Amino acid sequence: MRIRTIVLSALAVTTLVGGVWYASLDQETRGLLKALPTNADVLSWDQEQRHAAFRAMDRLPLLAKAAVITPSPSPLPLPVGDALVIPGLDQYLQQQGTAGLVIVQDGKVRLERYGQDFDSKGRWTSFSVAKSFTSTLVGAALQDGSIRSLEDKVSDYIPDLRGSAYDDVTIRQLLTMSSGVRWNEDYEDPQADVAKFNNEKPKSGVDATVSYMRNLPRAHPPGDVWHYNTGETNLIGVLVSSATGKPLAQYLQEKIWHPAGMEAQATWLQGKSGHEIAGCCLQAATRDFARFGLFVLANGEANGTQVVPADWFSQATRKQKDIGEAGRGYGFQWWTYDDGAVAAQGIFGQGIFIDPARRLVIASNSNWSRATLGPEPKSREAFYAQVRALLDVEAESAAGPKSVEPATAFFDGIKSLCGKTFEGKIVADQPPPPADDPFVGKRLLMYVRDCSDREVKIPFTVGADRSRTWIVTRTESGLRLKHDHRHEDGTPDDLTMYGGETLSSGTERRQSFPSDAETVALFTEQDRLVSVPNVWSLELNDSRSFVYELRRPSGRLFRVEFDLTRPVTQAP
Repeated sequence: MRIRTIVLSALAVTTLVGGVWYASLDQETRGLLKALPTNADVLSWDQEQRHAAFRAMDRLPLLAKAAVITPSPSPLPLPVGDALVIPGLDQYLQQQGTAGLVIVQDGKVRLERYGQDFDSKGRWTSFSVAKSFTSTLVGAALQDGSIRSLEDKVSDYIPDLRGSAYDDVTIRQLLTMSSGVRWNEDYEDPQADVAKFNNEKPKSGVDATVSYMRNLPRAHPPGDVWHYNTGETNLIGVLVSSATGKPLAQYLQEKIWHPAGMEAQATWLQGKSGHEIAGCCLQAATRDFARFGLFVLANGEANGTQVVPADWFSQATRKQKDIGEAGRGYGFQWWTYDDGAVAAQGIFGQGIFIDPARRLVIASNSNWSRATLGPEPKSREAFYAQVRALLDVEAESAAGPKSVEPATAFFDGIKSLCGKTFEGKIVADQPPPPADDPFVGKRLLMYVRDCSDREVKIPFTVGADRSRTWIVTRTESGLRLKHDHRHEDGTPDDLTMYGGETLSSGTERRQSFPSDAETVALFTEQDRLVSVPNVWSLELNDSRSFVYELRRPSGRLFRVEFDLTRPVTQAP
Protein backbone atom coordinates (compact mmCIF):
# COMPACT_ATOMS: atom_id res chain seq x y z
CA MET A 1 0.00 0.00 0.00
CA ARG A 2 2.84 2.33 0.91
CA ILE A 3 4.61 1.57 -2.40
CA ARG A 4 1.42 2.38 -4.27
CA THR A 5 1.12 5.69 -2.43
CA ILE A 6 4.72 6.59 -3.26
CA VAL A 7 4.22 5.75 -6.94
CA LEU A 8 1.01 7.77 -7.16
CA SER A 9 2.64 10.71 -5.41
CA ALA A 10 5.60 10.57 -7.78
CA LEU A 11 3.27 10.48 -10.78
CA ALA A 12 1.35 13.45 -9.40
CA VAL A 13 4.54 15.46 -8.88
CA THR A 14 5.76 14.53 -12.37
CA THR A 15 2.43 15.56 -13.88
CA LEU A 16 2.47 18.84 -11.97
CA VAL A 17 6.05 19.64 -12.98
CA GLY A 18 5.26 18.68 -16.56
CA GLY A 19 2.19 20.90 -16.55
CA VAL A 20 4.13 23.86 -15.20
CA TRP A 21 6.89 23.26 -17.79
CA TYR A 22 4.36 23.01 -20.64
CA ALA A 23 2.59 26.18 -19.52
CA SER A 24 5.92 28.04 -19.55
CA LEU A 25 6.46 27.32 -23.25
CA ASP A 26 5.56 29.82 -25.98
CA GLN A 27 2.71 28.97 -28.36
CA GLU A 28 5.10 27.97 -31.17
CA THR A 29 6.81 25.32 -29.04
CA ARG A 30 3.51 24.03 -27.67
CA GLY A 31 2.20 23.72 -31.22
CA LEU A 32 5.35 21.92 -32.27
CA LEU A 33 4.97 19.34 -29.50
CA LYS A 34 1.44 18.54 -30.71
CA ALA A 35 2.66 17.65 -34.22
CA LEU A 36 6.31 16.86 -33.67
CA PRO A 37 8.07 15.68 -36.86
CA THR A 38 9.52 12.21 -36.44
CA ASN A 39 12.62 12.79 -38.59
CA ALA A 40 14.92 15.54 -39.84
CA ASP A 41 13.83 15.29 -43.49
CA VAL A 42 11.79 18.46 -43.94
CA LEU A 43 10.72 17.42 -47.43
CA SER A 44 8.91 14.35 -46.05
CA TRP A 45 6.83 16.15 -43.40
CA ASP A 46 3.08 16.28 -43.87
CA GLN A 47 1.20 19.58 -43.91
CA GLU A 48 0.25 19.44 -40.22
CA GLN A 49 3.87 18.87 -39.23
CA ARG A 50 5.00 21.73 -41.47
CA HIS A 51 2.29 23.95 -39.98
CA ALA A 52 3.76 23.36 -36.52
CA ALA A 53 7.44 23.27 -37.44
CA PHE A 54 7.93 26.14 -39.90
CA ARG A 55 7.42 28.63 -37.05
CA ALA A 56 9.68 26.67 -34.70
CA MET A 57 12.54 25.23 -36.76
CA ASP A 58 15.05 26.57 -34.22
CA ARG A 59 13.28 24.61 -31.47
CA LEU A 60 13.90 21.26 -33.15
CA PRO A 61 17.15 19.84 -31.76
CA LEU A 62 16.69 16.67 -33.82
CA LEU A 63 16.84 18.87 -36.93
CA ALA A 64 19.74 21.17 -36.15
CA LYS A 65 21.19 23.64 -33.69
CA ALA A 66 20.70 27.33 -34.40
CA ALA A 67 22.85 30.45 -34.14
CA VAL A 68 21.15 33.53 -32.70
CA ILE A 69 21.09 36.92 -34.45
CA THR A 70 20.17 39.71 -32.05
CA PRO A 71 17.75 42.54 -32.89
CA SER A 72 19.10 45.87 -34.08
CA PRO A 73 19.57 48.44 -31.32
CA SER A 74 17.95 50.95 -33.70
CA PRO A 75 14.96 49.27 -35.39
CA LEU A 76 13.90 50.78 -38.70
CA PRO A 77 10.40 52.27 -38.28
CA LEU A 78 7.68 50.90 -40.53
CA PRO A 79 4.96 53.55 -40.41
CA VAL A 80 1.47 52.64 -41.55
CA GLY A 81 0.45 54.02 -44.94
CA ASP A 82 -2.92 54.16 -46.69
CA ALA A 83 -4.58 50.75 -46.69
CA LEU A 84 -4.20 48.92 -50.00
CA VAL A 85 -7.44 47.26 -51.09
CA ILE A 86 -6.73 44.00 -52.93
CA PRO A 87 -9.79 42.29 -54.43
CA GLY A 88 -9.86 38.55 -53.71
CA LEU A 89 -7.27 38.83 -50.93
CA ASP A 90 -8.98 36.47 -48.46
CA GLN A 91 -9.30 33.71 -51.04
CA TYR A 92 -5.65 34.18 -52.03
CA LEU A 93 -4.40 33.96 -48.44
CA GLN A 94 -6.39 30.78 -47.87
CA GLN A 95 -5.20 29.18 -51.10
CA GLN A 96 -1.57 30.00 -50.28
CA GLY A 97 -1.73 28.83 -46.67
CA THR A 98 -0.33 32.25 -45.75
CA ALA A 99 1.19 32.74 -42.31
CA GLY A 100 2.41 36.30 -42.85
CA LEU A 101 2.06 38.91 -45.59
CA VAL A 102 3.58 42.40 -45.35
CA ILE A 103 3.39 44.86 -48.24
CA VAL A 104 5.53 47.99 -47.97
CA GLN A 105 5.55 50.85 -50.46
CA ASP A 106 7.64 53.98 -50.14
CA GLY A 107 8.72 52.74 -46.72
CA LYS A 108 5.15 52.51 -45.40
CA VAL A 109 3.14 49.40 -44.59
CA ARG A 110 0.21 49.29 -47.01
CA LEU A 111 -1.05 45.88 -45.90
CA GLU A 112 -0.19 43.41 -43.14
CA ARG A 113 -2.03 40.14 -42.61
CA TYR A 114 -1.37 36.95 -40.64
CA GLY A 115 -2.85 33.46 -40.60
CA GLN A 116 -1.98 29.89 -39.63
CA ASP A 117 -2.07 31.02 -35.95
CA PHE A 118 1.07 33.06 -36.68
CA ASP A 119 1.62 36.73 -35.83
CA SER A 120 4.07 39.61 -36.18
CA LYS A 121 6.11 38.46 -33.15
CA GLY A 122 6.83 34.97 -34.46
CA ARG A 123 9.73 33.67 -36.54
CA TRP A 124 8.97 31.72 -39.72
CA THR A 125 11.60 29.83 -41.66
CA SER A 126 12.97 31.23 -44.91
CA PHE A 127 14.11 28.14 -46.79
CA SER A 128 15.89 29.41 -49.92
CA VAL A 129 15.08 33.06 -49.26
CA ALA A 130 18.26 32.77 -47.18
CA LYS A 131 20.23 32.43 -50.43
CA SER A 132 19.70 36.10 -51.20
CA PHE A 133 20.95 37.08 -47.73
CA THR A 134 24.01 34.88 -48.24
CA SER A 135 24.86 36.39 -51.62
CA THR A 136 24.55 39.86 -50.09
CA LEU A 137 27.15 38.86 -47.50
CA VAL A 138 29.51 38.13 -50.41
CA GLY A 139 28.99 41.75 -51.43
CA ALA A 140 29.76 42.87 -47.87
CA ALA A 141 32.95 40.78 -47.84
CA LEU A 142 33.99 42.37 -51.15
CA GLN A 143 33.39 45.81 -49.68
CA ASP A 144 35.47 44.85 -46.62
CA GLY A 145 38.26 43.50 -48.77
CA SER A 146 37.93 40.02 -47.27
CA ILE A 147 37.13 38.73 -50.77
CA ARG A 148 39.42 40.09 -53.45
CA SER A 149 37.41 39.45 -56.61
CA LEU A 150 34.44 37.48 -57.88
CA GLU A 151 36.81 35.98 -60.44
CA ASP A 152 38.82 34.26 -57.68
CA LYS A 153 38.62 30.49 -57.60
CA VAL A 154 36.37 29.03 -54.93
CA SER A 155 39.12 26.66 -53.84
CA ASP A 156 41.32 29.67 -52.98
CA TYR A 157 39.00 30.22 -50.00
CA ILE A 158 37.98 26.60 -49.36
CA PRO A 159 41.19 24.56 -49.67
CA ASP A 160 39.34 21.27 -49.02
CA LEU A 161 37.76 21.65 -52.49
CA ARG A 162 41.13 21.47 -54.25
CA GLY A 163 41.33 18.54 -56.63
CA SER A 164 37.52 18.40 -56.97
CA ALA A 165 35.20 19.53 -59.78
CA TYR A 166 35.11 22.91 -58.02
CA ASP A 167 38.83 23.56 -58.57
CA ASP A 168 38.17 25.65 -61.69
CA VAL A 169 34.95 27.33 -60.51
CA THR A 170 34.92 31.06 -59.72
CA ILE A 171 32.94 32.82 -57.01
CA ARG A 172 30.86 34.50 -59.73
CA GLN A 173 29.96 31.11 -61.21
CA LEU A 174 28.99 29.85 -57.77
CA LEU A 175 26.78 32.92 -57.22
CA THR A 176 25.02 32.39 -60.57
CA MET A 177 24.67 28.61 -60.11
CA SER A 178 26.67 27.89 -63.24
CA SER A 179 29.49 25.79 -61.80
CA GLY A 180 28.72 22.91 -64.17
CA VAL A 181 28.89 20.39 -61.32
CA ARG A 182 26.22 17.66 -61.41
CA TRP A 183 23.38 18.08 -58.88
CA ASN A 184 19.78 16.90 -58.38
CA GLU A 185 17.42 19.44 -56.75
CA ASP A 186 14.20 17.39 -57.06
CA TYR A 187 12.41 18.08 -53.76
CA GLU A 188 10.15 15.06 -54.12
CA ASP A 189 12.94 12.55 -54.81
CA PRO A 190 14.32 11.12 -51.53
CA GLN A 191 17.50 10.11 -53.36
CA ALA A 192 18.17 13.60 -54.75
CA ASP A 193 21.32 15.43 -53.66
CA VAL A 194 19.18 18.11 -52.01
CA ALA A 195 17.66 15.45 -49.74
CA LYS A 196 20.90 13.62 -48.98
CA PHE A 197 23.65 16.21 -48.59
CA ASN A 198 22.55 17.54 -45.19
CA ASN A 199 22.83 14.00 -43.81
CA GLU A 200 26.43 13.60 -44.98
CA LYS A 201 28.79 12.36 -42.28
CA PRO A 202 31.74 14.69 -42.78
CA LYS A 203 35.32 13.56 -42.87
CA SER A 204 37.30 14.59 -39.82
CA GLY A 205 38.12 18.29 -39.95
CA VAL A 206 36.11 18.90 -43.12
CA ASP A 207 32.88 20.90 -43.32
CA ALA A 208 29.84 18.66 -43.92
CA THR A 209 28.78 20.49 -47.11
CA VAL A 210 32.32 20.52 -48.48
CA SER A 211 32.67 16.83 -47.65
CA TYR A 212 29.64 15.99 -49.83
CA MET A 213 30.11 18.51 -52.63
CA ARG A 214 33.76 17.74 -53.36
CA ASN A 215 32.81 14.22 -54.46
CA LEU A 216 30.35 15.37 -57.13
CA PRO A 217 31.33 14.91 -60.79
CA ARG A 218 31.32 17.58 -63.48
CA ALA A 219 28.40 17.74 -65.94
CA HIS A 220 29.27 20.90 -67.94
CA PRO A 221 32.18 23.32 -68.32
CA PRO A 222 32.15 26.07 -65.66
CA GLY A 223 29.97 29.04 -66.60
CA ASP A 224 28.13 27.40 -69.49
CA VAL A 225 24.88 26.10 -67.97
CA TRP A 226 22.63 27.45 -65.22
CA HIS A 227 21.45 24.72 -62.85
CA TYR A 228 19.75 25.37 -59.51
CA ASN A 229 21.86 23.97 -56.67
CA THR A 230 21.20 24.60 -52.97
CA GLY A 231 24.44 22.87 -51.99
CA GLU A 232 26.43 25.55 -53.76
CA THR A 233 24.83 28.30 -51.68
CA ASN A 234 26.00 26.38 -48.63
CA LEU A 235 29.49 26.48 -50.15
CA ILE A 236 29.14 30.25 -50.53
CA GLY A 237 28.42 30.42 -46.80
CA VAL A 238 31.54 28.41 -46.00
CA LEU A 239 33.50 30.69 -48.34
CA VAL A 240 32.26 33.88 -46.64
CA SER A 241 33.04 32.51 -43.18
CA SER A 242 36.50 31.43 -44.34
CA ALA A 243 37.22 34.81 -45.94
CA THR A 244 35.99 36.92 -43.03
CA GLY A 245 37.01 34.61 -40.19
CA LYS A 246 33.53 34.97 -38.70
CA PRO A 247 30.49 32.69 -38.39
CA LEU A 248 27.88 33.55 -40.99
CA ALA A 249 25.24 34.52 -38.41
CA GLN A 250 27.66 36.94 -36.72
CA TYR A 251 28.59 38.49 -40.06
CA LEU A 252 24.91 38.82 -41.00
CA GLN A 253 24.24 40.52 -37.67
CA GLU A 254 27.11 42.97 -38.15
CA LYS A 255 26.56 43.77 -41.82
CA ILE A 256 22.81 43.55 -42.40
CA TRP A 257 20.67 42.76 -39.36
CA HIS A 258 21.81 45.64 -37.17
CA PRO A 259 22.54 48.28 -39.84
CA ALA A 260 19.26 47.62 -41.70
CA GLY A 261 17.29 48.00 -38.46
CA MET A 262 15.78 44.54 -38.03
CA GLU A 263 13.39 44.68 -35.10
CA ALA A 264 13.28 41.07 -33.89
CA GLN A 265 15.70 38.30 -33.03
CA ALA A 266 16.44 35.83 -35.80
CA THR A 267 18.13 32.44 -35.88
CA TRP A 268 20.08 30.51 -38.50
CA LEU A 269 20.17 26.73 -38.50
CA GLN A 270 23.58 25.10 -38.42
CA GLY A 271 24.86 22.00 -40.17
CA LYS A 272 26.69 19.07 -38.67
CA SER A 273 30.00 20.94 -38.69
CA GLY A 274 28.59 23.97 -36.91
CA HIS A 275 28.46 26.20 -40.02
CA GLU A 276 25.21 27.98 -40.79
CA ILE A 277 23.19 26.33 -43.58
CA ALA A 278 23.67 29.22 -45.98
CA GLY A 279 21.15 28.04 -48.58
CA CYS A 280 18.31 27.68 -46.13
CA CYS A 281 16.65 28.14 -42.84
CA LEU A 282 16.94 31.68 -41.57
CA GLN A 283 14.12 32.12 -39.03
CA ALA A 284 12.80 35.68 -38.84
CA ALA A 285 9.72 37.87 -38.52
CA THR A 286 7.88 38.63 -41.77
CA ARG A 287 8.33 42.34 -41.09
CA ASP A 288 12.12 41.88 -40.97
CA PHE A 289 12.08 40.00 -44.26
CA ALA A 290 10.33 43.12 -45.60
CA ARG A 291 13.03 45.33 -44.07
CA PHE A 292 15.63 43.36 -46.01
CA GLY A 293 13.73 44.32 -49.16
CA LEU A 294 14.00 47.98 -48.10
CA PHE A 295 17.75 47.49 -47.59
CA VAL A 296 17.98 46.30 -51.20
CA LEU A 297 15.92 49.27 -52.41
CA ALA A 298 18.38 51.51 -50.54
CA ASN A 299 21.16 49.92 -52.62
CA GLY A 300 22.76 48.39 -49.55
CA GLU A 301 23.24 51.69 -47.73
CA ALA A 302 22.34 51.88 -44.05
CA ASN A 303 22.87 54.82 -41.69
CA GLY A 304 25.14 56.51 -44.20
CA THR A 305 27.35 53.43 -44.64
CA GLN A 306 27.64 51.58 -47.94
CA VAL A 307 27.56 47.95 -46.75
CA VAL A 308 28.10 46.43 -50.20
CA PRO A 309 29.82 47.92 -53.26
CA ALA A 310 27.75 50.67 -54.87
CA ASP A 311 27.26 48.56 -57.99
CA TRP A 312 26.55 45.32 -56.14
CA PHE A 313 22.78 45.16 -56.45
CA SER A 314 22.86 46.41 -60.05
CA GLN A 315 24.74 43.16 -60.75
CA ALA A 316 23.14 40.86 -58.18
CA THR A 317 19.55 41.61 -59.11
CA ARG A 318 20.08 41.68 -62.89
CA LYS A 319 19.74 38.63 -65.12
CA GLN A 320 23.14 36.95 -65.22
CA LYS A 321 21.88 33.60 -66.48
CA ASP A 322 18.93 32.57 -68.62
CA ILE A 323 16.70 29.99 -66.92
CA GLY A 324 14.60 29.05 -69.93
CA GLU A 325 11.55 31.07 -68.87
CA ALA A 326 10.42 34.12 -70.83
CA GLY A 327 10.91 37.38 -68.96
CA ARG A 328 12.81 35.73 -66.10
CA GLY A 329 16.41 35.01 -65.16
CA TYR A 330 18.85 34.42 -62.34
CA GLY A 331 21.28 36.87 -60.77
CA PHE A 332 23.48 36.40 -57.71
CA GLN A 333 21.10 34.06 -55.85
CA TRP A 334 18.13 36.24 -56.85
CA TRP A 335 15.31 35.43 -59.28
CA THR A 336 15.11 38.28 -61.77
CA TYR A 337 12.37 39.79 -63.95
CA ASP A 338 13.18 41.53 -67.19
CA ASP A 339 11.21 44.61 -66.10
CA GLY A 340 13.63 45.24 -63.21
CA ALA A 341 11.83 43.48 -60.37
CA VAL A 342 13.56 40.76 -58.38
CA ALA A 343 12.58 38.08 -55.87
CA ALA A 344 14.02 35.87 -53.16
CA GLN A 345 12.12 32.59 -53.09
CA GLY A 346 11.94 29.57 -50.80
CA ILE A 347 10.06 26.29 -51.05
CA PHE A 348 6.57 25.98 -49.54
CA GLY A 349 5.81 29.65 -50.20
CA GLN A 350 8.48 31.87 -48.66
CA GLY A 351 9.26 35.02 -50.61
CA ILE A 352 10.47 38.61 -50.82
CA PHE A 353 9.39 40.44 -53.98
CA ILE A 354 11.04 43.78 -54.75
CA ASP A 355 9.95 46.22 -57.45
CA PRO A 356 12.28 49.25 -57.55
CA ALA A 357 10.12 51.13 -60.07
CA ARG A 358 7.20 51.19 -57.64
CA ARG A 359 9.32 51.28 -54.45
CA LEU A 360 7.48 48.10 -53.49
CA VAL A 361 8.35 45.18 -51.21
CA ILE A 362 6.11 42.15 -50.65
CA ALA A 363 7.28 39.74 -47.94
CA SER A 364 5.36 36.52 -47.43
CA ASN A 365 5.60 33.30 -45.42
CA SER A 366 3.36 30.33 -46.18
CA ASN A 367 2.80 26.59 -45.95
CA TRP A 368 2.06 25.44 -49.49
CA SER A 369 0.59 22.05 -50.29
CA ARG A 370 3.82 21.02 -52.07
CA ALA A 371 7.36 22.38 -52.15
CA THR A 372 7.14 23.93 -55.64
CA LEU A 373 4.87 21.79 -57.82
CA GLY A 374 1.41 22.73 -56.54
CA PRO A 375 -0.88 25.49 -57.86
CA GLU A 376 0.45 28.10 -55.43
CA PRO A 377 3.55 29.38 -57.31
CA LYS A 378 1.56 30.61 -60.32
CA SER A 379 -1.02 32.19 -58.02
CA ARG A 380 1.71 34.06 -56.16
CA GLU A 381 3.13 35.43 -59.42
CA ALA A 382 -0.36 36.57 -60.39
CA PHE A 383 -0.72 38.22 -56.97
CA TYR A 384 2.55 40.11 -57.39
CA ALA A 385 1.31 41.38 -60.75
CA GLN A 386 -2.08 42.27 -59.29
CA VAL A 387 -0.53 44.42 -56.54
CA ARG A 388 1.63 46.22 -59.09
CA ALA A 389 -1.42 46.87 -61.27
CA LEU A 390 -3.36 48.29 -58.33
CA LEU A 391 -0.53 50.67 -57.48
CA ASP A 392 -0.42 51.84 -61.10
CA VAL A 393 -4.14 52.63 -60.96
CA GLU A 394 -3.60 54.56 -57.73
CA ALA A 395 -0.90 56.62 -59.38
CA GLU A 396 -3.33 57.76 -62.07
CA SER A 397 -5.47 59.66 -59.59
CA ALA A 398 -4.64 62.88 -57.84
CA ALA A 399 -3.61 62.63 -54.20
CA GLY A 400 -6.32 63.00 -51.59
CA PRO A 401 -9.40 61.13 -50.43
CA LYS A 402 -11.42 59.27 -53.01
CA SER A 403 -14.30 61.19 -54.58
CA VAL A 404 -17.17 59.89 -56.70
CA GLU A 405 -17.57 63.18 -58.57
CA PRO A 406 -15.14 62.35 -61.42
CA ALA A 407 -16.84 58.95 -61.88
CA THR A 408 -20.28 60.59 -61.96
CA ALA A 409 -19.16 63.10 -64.59
CA PHE A 410 -17.59 60.30 -66.63
CA PHE A 411 -20.79 58.22 -66.51
CA ASP A 412 -22.88 61.20 -67.58
CA GLY A 413 -20.51 61.71 -70.51
CA ILE A 414 -21.04 58.11 -71.71
CA LYS A 415 -24.78 58.40 -71.18
CA SER A 416 -24.88 61.46 -73.45
CA LEU A 417 -23.83 59.17 -76.33
CA CYS A 418 -26.86 56.94 -75.91
CA GLY A 419 -28.46 55.69 -79.12
CA LYS A 420 -25.36 56.29 -81.25
CA THR A 421 -22.93 53.88 -82.95
CA PHE A 422 -19.24 54.59 -83.49
CA GLU A 423 -16.48 52.86 -85.42
CA GLY A 424 -13.14 52.14 -83.83
CA LYS A 425 -9.64 50.98 -84.65
CA ILE A 426 -6.92 49.21 -82.69
CA VAL A 427 -4.27 51.77 -81.77
CA ALA A 428 -2.16 49.54 -79.51
CA ASP A 429 -1.80 45.76 -79.29
CA GLN A 430 1.30 44.57 -77.43
CA PRO A 431 2.80 42.05 -77.68
CA PRO A 432 1.95 41.93 -81.40
CA PRO A 433 -0.92 39.49 -82.10
CA PRO A 434 -0.64 36.45 -84.38
CA ALA A 435 -2.01 36.69 -87.92
CA ASP A 436 -5.14 34.68 -86.99
CA ASP A 437 -6.09 36.92 -84.07
CA PRO A 438 -9.90 37.41 -84.14
CA PHE A 439 -9.54 41.21 -84.11
CA VAL A 440 -7.17 41.48 -87.07
CA GLY A 441 -8.80 43.00 -90.16
CA LYS A 442 -12.29 43.16 -88.59
CA ARG A 443 -14.62 46.13 -88.43
CA LEU A 444 -15.04 47.28 -84.80
CA LEU A 445 -18.26 48.99 -83.68
CA MET A 446 -19.64 50.15 -80.33
CA TYR A 447 -23.32 50.94 -79.84
CA VAL A 448 -24.31 52.90 -76.72
CA ARG A 449 -27.76 51.69 -75.71
CA ASP A 450 -30.05 50.76 -72.81
CA CYS A 451 -29.15 53.89 -70.84
CA SER A 452 -30.60 54.57 -67.40
CA ASP A 453 -29.53 56.73 -64.48
CA ARG A 454 -27.65 53.72 -63.11
CA GLU A 455 -26.46 51.63 -66.07
CA VAL A 456 -25.31 51.85 -69.68
CA LYS A 457 -24.88 48.84 -71.97
CA ILE A 458 -22.48 49.04 -74.91
CA PRO A 459 -22.49 46.13 -77.38
CA PHE A 460 -19.05 45.78 -78.97
CA THR A 461 -18.96 43.91 -82.29
CA VAL A 462 -15.91 42.45 -83.99
CA GLY A 463 -16.85 41.83 -87.59
CA ALA A 464 -19.87 39.50 -87.46
CA ASP A 465 -19.14 38.51 -83.84
CA ARG A 466 -21.79 40.09 -81.61
CA SER A 467 -20.96 38.16 -78.44
CA ARG A 468 -19.57 41.05 -76.38
CA THR A 469 -21.31 43.73 -74.33
CA TRP A 470 -19.70 46.20 -71.95
CA ILE A 471 -21.87 47.13 -68.97
CA VAL A 472 -20.99 50.31 -67.06
CA THR A 473 -22.82 50.68 -63.74
CA ARG A 474 -22.87 53.46 -61.16
CA THR A 475 -22.11 52.34 -57.60
CA GLU A 476 -22.03 54.15 -54.27
CA SER A 477 -18.25 54.44 -54.49
CA GLY A 478 -17.77 55.00 -58.23
CA LEU A 479 -18.27 52.79 -61.30
CA ARG A 480 -18.27 49.11 -62.23
CA LEU A 481 -17.35 47.65 -65.62
CA LYS A 482 -18.43 44.13 -66.62
CA HIS A 483 -17.97 42.12 -69.81
CA ASP A 484 -21.09 40.17 -70.75
CA HIS A 485 -20.11 37.37 -73.19
CA ARG A 486 -22.86 35.30 -74.78
CA HIS A 487 -23.30 32.60 -77.40
CA GLU A 488 -25.42 33.18 -80.53
CA ASP A 489 -28.48 31.70 -78.78
CA GLY A 490 -28.17 34.22 -75.96
CA THR A 491 -26.87 31.81 -73.32
CA PRO A 492 -23.91 33.06 -71.26
CA ASP A 493 -20.37 31.99 -72.08
CA ASP A 494 -18.40 30.11 -69.41
CA LEU A 495 -16.17 33.19 -69.15
CA THR A 496 -18.55 36.07 -68.65
CA MET A 497 -19.42 38.96 -66.32
CA TYR A 498 -15.80 39.61 -65.47
CA GLY A 499 -14.43 43.08 -64.84
CA GLY A 500 -13.82 45.39 -61.91
CA GLU A 501 -14.71 48.45 -59.91
CA THR A 502 -13.01 51.80 -59.59
CA LEU A 503 -10.82 51.85 -56.48
CA SER A 504 -9.58 55.41 -56.95
CA SER A 505 -11.21 58.65 -58.02
CA GLY A 506 -9.93 58.66 -61.57
CA THR A 507 -10.79 61.70 -63.65
CA GLU A 508 -13.68 63.00 -65.72
CA ARG A 509 -11.81 61.68 -68.76
CA ARG A 510 -10.44 58.33 -67.55
CA GLN A 511 -11.71 55.64 -65.20
CA SER A 512 -9.83 52.40 -64.43
CA PHE A 513 -11.22 49.07 -63.27
CA PRO A 514 -8.84 46.52 -61.67
CA SER A 515 -10.12 42.93 -61.48
CA ASP A 516 -12.62 42.59 -58.65
CA ALA A 517 -12.83 39.65 -56.22
CA GLU A 518 -15.43 37.85 -58.32
CA THR A 519 -13.24 38.17 -61.40
CA VAL A 520 -10.08 37.04 -59.61
CA ALA A 521 -11.97 33.93 -58.43
CA LEU A 522 -13.29 33.28 -61.96
CA PHE A 523 -9.88 33.63 -63.60
CA THR A 524 -8.29 31.43 -60.93
CA GLU A 525 -10.94 28.75 -61.27
CA GLN A 526 -10.49 28.67 -65.06
CA ASP A 527 -6.69 28.65 -64.82
CA ARG A 528 -6.39 32.08 -66.43
CA LEU A 529 -3.99 33.44 -63.82
CA VAL A 530 -2.29 35.64 -66.40
CA SER A 531 -5.50 37.71 -66.41
CA VAL A 532 -5.77 38.21 -62.64
CA PRO A 533 -3.83 41.54 -62.75
CA ASN A 534 -6.01 42.87 -65.60
CA VAL A 535 -6.87 46.55 -65.45
CA TRP A 536 -9.50 47.83 -67.85
CA SER A 537 -9.76 51.55 -68.52
CA LEU A 538 -12.28 53.68 -70.36
CA GLU A 539 -11.42 57.13 -71.69
CA LEU A 540 -13.75 59.85 -72.87
CA ASN A 541 -11.90 62.67 -74.59
CA ASP A 542 -14.55 65.38 -74.82
CA SER A 543 -16.59 64.76 -77.97
CA ARG A 544 -13.60 63.51 -79.98
CA SER A 545 -12.93 59.91 -78.98
CA PHE A 546 -13.80 57.03 -76.67
CA VAL A 547 -11.11 54.49 -75.74
CA TYR A 548 -11.37 50.96 -74.37
CA GLU A 549 -8.09 49.71 -72.86
CA LEU A 550 -6.78 46.50 -71.28
CA ARG A 551 -3.35 46.38 -69.69
CA ARG A 552 -1.22 44.23 -67.39
CA PRO A 553 2.10 44.94 -65.65
CA SER A 554 3.67 42.22 -67.82
CA GLY A 555 3.55 44.62 -70.77
CA ARG A 556 0.22 43.55 -72.25
CA LEU A 557 -1.54 46.60 -73.74
CA PHE A 558 -4.66 46.60 -75.92
CA ARG A 559 -6.40 49.85 -76.93
CA VAL A 560 -9.31 50.48 -79.26
CA GLU A 561 -10.11 54.10 -80.10
CA PHE A 562 -13.58 55.06 -81.37
CA ASP A 563 -14.15 58.24 -83.38
CA LEU A 564 -17.01 60.17 -81.76
CA THR A 565 -16.99 62.90 -84.42
CA ARG A 566 -18.42 60.56 -87.09
CA PRO A 567 -21.32 58.40 -85.82
CA VAL A 568 -22.28 55.60 -88.18
CA THR A 569 -25.82 54.64 -89.08
CA GLN A 570 -25.30 50.89 -88.79
CA ALA A 571 -26.21 49.62 -85.34
CA PRO A 572 -24.83 46.29 -84.15
